[in-house]
Amino acid sequence: LVNNAGIMATRDKRTGDGYEVQMQTNQLSHFLLTSLVYPSLEKAADKRGEARLVTHSSSARFFPGGDLKEEYFQKSKANSLGGD
Repeated sequence: LVNNAGIMATRDKRTGDGYEVQMQTNQLSHFLLTSLVYPSLEKAADKRGEARLVTHSSSARFFPGGDLKEEYFQKSKANSLGGD
């Protein structure tokens, strides 16, 4: 399974369940997908001797940005995090 960052520099919008679109697309959805297919990865490892999970971020990880604040990981209203 390969999880790859999908979007970047989007407008400050929320998903239907209240999370910032970029965070849900690039982080939360990867976690959900991984947790749902993990039993299959374990079976593959038992059958074939290995299974791999790779999570890749964008090159933005190289840019200085300081610490991420907890508020970025919680549900919030659009335009409340200063995105646009």
